[in-house]
Amino acid sequence: MIGPFDLSVALGCEGDCRHPDLIAAVRRMIAAARAHRVPVMMPIFAPDLPETQRQVDAWRDEGVRAFT
Repeated sequence: MIGPFDLSVALGCEGDCRHPDLIAAVRRMIAAARAHRVPVMMPIFAPDLPETQRQVDAWRDEGVRAFT
């Protein structure tokens, strides 16, 4: 399970789950997990259903298969 909010704090972009550095780091984590056939789960932080669906679709395209 990837924790984008916690990771954003560690990267110095506190709470900005759209920050380019965070997105790049998450993509690297997903690629590493997929290379070792480890499933990836991602929490979605969104203010409404359309944004939730947009995020789910985008991360699913990256290889995430489970969401909270």
